[in-house]
Amino acid sequence: MSISDCIWICPHCRKEHDRDTNAATNIKEEGIRLLIMSQPMNFLPQELRSVPVSI
Repeated sequence: MSISDCIWICPHCRKEHDRDTNAATNIKEEGIRLLIMSQPMNFLPQELRSVPVSI
C-alpha cells in the first residue's frame, strides 16, 4: 500500500482522513467495548455504567 492509499479525502466534507489513524481508533474503541462488556457492572466506575454499548 502506498502513502497515497493511506490518505483519502471525503467527497462530502472534503476533509483529509488517514486510514491508519482511523484503524487505530477503531481498534482502541473495540478494545474498550470488550473490556467494559467483560466486567461486572458493580466494578465499573459510575460514569461507565450508563454508557450505551452496541453488540
